This record gives sequence, C-alpha cells and structure tokens, in this order.
Amino acid sequence: MKPILCLLAVLLSPISWALTPFSAQYKMTWDTMITLTGDATQTLTRDSDTWRMQQNAKASIGSISETSVFRSNVAGDLIPLEFMRDTTVFGRTKSYQSRFNWNQNTANWNDDQVTLEAGVLDPLTLQLSLRQALNTGGSLSVKVLDRGRIRDYDFEHLGQVELDTPAGTLSLVHLRYQKNDDRTTELWFDPSRDHLMVRLLAQNDKGYLELLLTQASTHQDAELTAAPQ
Repeated sequence: MKPILCLLAVLLSPISWALTPFSAQYKMTWDTMITLTGDATQTLTRDSDTWRMQQNAKASIGSISETSVFRSNVAGDLIPLEFMRDTTVFGRTKSYQSRFNWNQNTANWNDDQVTLEAGVLDPLTLQLSLRQALNTGGSLSVKVLDRGRIRDYDFEHLGQVELDTPAGTLSLVHLRYQKNDDRTTELWFDPSRDHLMVRLLAQNDKGYLELLLTQASTHQDAELTAAPQ
C-alpha cells in the first residue's frame, strides 16, 4: 500500500522548474518607417539569492537596454525587485525604472506609484514566466507592470510548429498575445532546450520588431551555434 501512496504523491505534486543561467544572441530586424537590422542579446545570471536578466538590442540609429533584478521563492514564483529600460534613438535617451516594494505592495514607475497585485511581473520576467509555464503546464495568463500600468496578458497556445532558423529547421512551441487588431506579440520556444526563446515578433500599425536566435549557451551544456545559411 505504501508504494502506491508514494506514487500518488509524486504524480500529484507540482512539477518544478529550475532557473538556469544562460546567454543567447539574436539577429534583430526593426521596421518602423525604414527597416533596420542589428544584434540583440539576452543573459540570465545569478548572484546569491538574486537573479539578473538583461536584454540589449542595437541598430544603427539607436538601442534598447532592459534589466530585471528579481528573486525566486521556494515555490518557484518569480518576484521582481527592479526593472530598468533605456531607449536611445538618434542620440536621445529615455529612461524608465520600476522598484517593487512587496512589503507595502507598491511599485513605482519613475515618479508614479502603483498598487501591486499578487504575481505581477515585469516585461523581462514575463518571458521567464512563460518558459516556466510551458515546462510545468502552468497558466499562460500573466499580469505585467509596464509603463506605469498593470496589464493582463493572456497568451494563446498555438501548438508546435516547424520554423526555419539560422540553426536549421526546429520544432518549436508557438504562443501569441493579441491586444487588438493592430497589436500582436508572438513567441516561439524550443522545448528541447528548456523552452529557450528562439523567435519574437512584435507587430503594430507602425511596423514590427523581430528577434531570431543565432547562438545560445548555458552553464551546463556546450555552446549552440547557428550554421551559416
């Protein structure tokens, strides 16, 4: 009887997902009134009980740099502490910063203050939360603090698709968030690499931004390099 109870306990227990430091490089295409190309990087590093995720994108006329500092509790919940974004276009820089005070359930976005809700993420921990959900079977509906507002993001799971990438044809999980007829965000994740993000496509009525993976590595595997096309 005891072996059966042990088996049931294992089957009913939540599936855990461990954060793993990684580094990824992407080819970027940025289409506004003109089409620009450049490079982008994502990194996840750990310092004691604090994690730092960074995303940097550069093109000829400007750059976007984002940083998230967060913690993960025993249950695996991602807890944002600070989010920073610097956008530079034609030499002019706009900076935004959020600090999360979970003791008082408040956060600031520059000079504005927002009342926090349980489970609220920032724009970068959003990506990690989606990876976590795909690995554990969790919810694809998340709340994100961005530009001074808490927004609901309900991602649609479009199944597994074949996608041509610089690393060859990959079988990827396809998610989509549609804010309205003019704004959509689509992401493709690789289930064979802990659901690493392979492609991002954000479109609106003014153009689109695309990231496509060219190279990635983690602390526990060999470097994954794209083959020339």
